[in-house]
Amino acid sequence: MNEGLTTNEQEALEKLYKSVAHRIVQDEDRGNIVADLVKQGWSEESAVELVDNVEETIEEYEEPPKKWRQTKARRYMWGMFVGLLFLIAGIGFLVLGFVAPEYEYILPIGLLVTGALFFFGAFPKWLKYRK
Repeated sequence: MNEGLTTNEQEALEKLYKSVAHRIVQDEDRGNIVADLVKQGWSEESAVELVDNVEETIEEYEEPPKKWRQTKARRYMWGMFVGLLFLIAGIGFLVLGFVAPEYEYILPIGLLVTGALFFFGAFPKWLKYRK
């Protein structure tokens, strides 16, 4: 990745990586980090990829502080909770549809799909950080 870069460019890139890593460890919102990179001239896709790469590197080579892991686990637990609420609402509307035959099934199907996406999207990440 650093092939063909001058010494100054390599130093600037290293400084940027350290800055992004520091902000991630401080548990700053990813959206804010990406927005700041976009303001600096990065494309949104490149900024997201950079933040993802730095976060993966932190997870691979450093044992994150317990408080940081607990915060991440709580965030994903909240996603699971929201997904579960959507699933329960979808099941409730589905049962209501059996009672009222003129009822449309688009809402319960949408709630069930959304709930499943929220729940099963957050569940593996919660398992990763719950320790």
